[in-house]
Amino acid sequence: MMKARTMIQLISAVVLVAQPILIIFCGQANAQHFRGDNKADVSMELKTFQTANLFKDLSNMDISRSMTDTVSEAWQARYNGLFNQPDIANAIAVDAAGNVYVTGASQIDGASYDYITIKYNTLGVEQWAERYNGQGNSEDEANAIAVDEAGNVYVTGYSIGSDTYRDYATIKYNTAGVEQWTALYNSPDSGQDIANAIAVDEAGNVYVTGRSDSSGSWSDYVTIKYDSLGVERLALRYNGPGNGEDEANAIALDAAGNIYVTGYTRSVSSVFDYTTIKYNPEGVVRWVRHYDGPGSGVDRAYDLVTDIAGNVYVTGKSYGGSDSSADYATIKYDSIGAGMWTARYNGPGDGLDEAWAIAVDTDGNTYVTGNSEGSEGNCDYTTIKYNSSGIRQWVARYDGPVHNNDFARALALDLAGNVYVTGFSYYGDNSSNYATLKYDSSGLEQWAALYADMDDEANDIAVDADGNVYVTGHSLGSVYGRDCITIKYTQVPVSIRRMKEKTPAVFSLKQNFPNPFNSATSIEFYLPGMSDVEVSFYNSAGQAVDNILMNNMNPGKHIIKWDTNQMASGVYFYKLKAKASGYMETKKCLLIK
Repeated sequence: MMKARTMIQLISAVVLVAQPILIIFCGQANAQHFRGDNKADVSMELKTFQTANLFKDLSNMDISRSMTDTVSEAWQARYNGLFNQPDIANAIAVDAAGNVYVTGASQIDGASYDYITIKYNTLGVEQWAERYNGQGNSEDEANAIAVDEAGNVYVTGYSIGSDTYRDYATIKYNTAGVEQWTALYNSPDSGQDIANAIAVDEAGNVYVTGRSDSSGSWSDYVTIKYDSLGVERLALRYNGPGNGEDEANAIALDAAGNIYVTGYTRSVSSVFDYTTIKYNPEGVVRWVRHYDGPGSGVDRAYDLVTDIAGNVYVTGKSYGGSDSSADYATIKYDSIGAGMWTARYNGPGDGLDEAWAIAVDTDGNTYVTGNSEGSEGNCDYTTIKYNSSGIRQWVARYDGPVHNNDFARALALDLAGNVYVTGFSYYGDNSSNYATLKYDSSGLEQWAALYADMDDEANDIAVDADGNVYVTGHSLGSVYGRDCITIKYTQVPVSIRRMKEKTPAVFSLKQNFPNPFNSATSIEFYLPGMSDVEVSFYNSAGQAVDNILMNNMNPGKHIIKWDTNQMASGVYFYKLKAKASGYMETKKCLLIK
């Protein structure tokens, strides 16, 4: 039986404020804390400062800074490992229930590191913290994490063996933190093998990629597939045309099970090029694409993402000319590997510009972030939006409060099309703060939240279906030294002054986001007038499985959330019907569990 669902309606509005607001959440060295047995520290002090406009050097749009939301720190969780030694969080993931998982490295004796993987509940209370000490009882570090629909946790990185150098080490934990299996990959020559990225499909197969030494070359891409029991099913080695140093940095899967990796390989001219590879599910190479920038210098891809149509997007840094400066270089390939567009960005300082992260929305807009040198010689966060044709829509630069170096490291989108970035902002020669920012879909900065302790660097970010924002990295506190610090921010929209929203001229139904999705997705539509609306959902056989009835809907933009906890994986269709006008439109979505 179909059941009615409660609509979540988000209506866009333009909101202006007299001055921008910078929110600084104080860390251990700067505030009083409540501390529980779970090692979660919650800041009790909040400082708000009026600041000068931190937005500058925008191109393609004149974006003035405005704030439409307030942000609050829900909790901080500090992990201090054994003997007050350094602890570093490299990656974060959030499950459908709002549990948070982080992974990285934790030192034990002043020299050796273990993997550390931690689970927090929605309140920031530590549920478990699992260490992994490799066979060599030496250096082990996790670089990437993934969580499946059942709450199983997967981490990968490298571990020194008892008689080998660094090996890939991939671990699966169940939802209670109990290790299910550990899989090691050692290259034939027992050289250096470091896994940088991980992905998991709906069947529980696990894919990792990185670099692996080889006797015939310096290092190669090596991409491994494990089944749900940790049994190795594929080991795919790629040696670039220069027979030199090759390293894969990112991996993604598409709905058909194809595997994509990107990074850089040595070319025949002894420089590095972007190299992106598509494998079919059986591990057969479908295509390989190299990108050599106009400067024929060092080009390194750092991140990759795919869309529902099988298009592939990569970004990184690429040298642009005789001055040896690096630019952002972002490329879109179609499913057969044809280059659709290449977009380069050279910052106002004509210096070092490096893109570290990429995301794509359901309309095919592409977002990248990283650091770019400004006109005064310091690096700023620089976030860019391109449309589906690769045309730049906006550039948003963030220069921190003291106009020092600022380095963005990670990016995420929410269901409403807002953009979040995190990284670290320097306030002294050797001291930095977490700096997390939100932009709306037009590139207007909504808020900037700093976590201010003594020396703090955020490495990764995640956003859940409710718009909660999670960041993780490491912080040097006054008591415990360098620890893993994970923060959850919540948001509350505020109306300061509304300007009349333009009424859409026609009915319109947008593609759901995210797509594919694994538990909930957001559907956006536009109404030109007051309407009674029905949104119906069908399986691939044409059978109705759900519907949402909404009466007397106002004109404008609306977003509803579809929860699919009781639905099986597969292709579904959703149809928007406006009863009085006779308007109907249908779109396809893909549920993967």
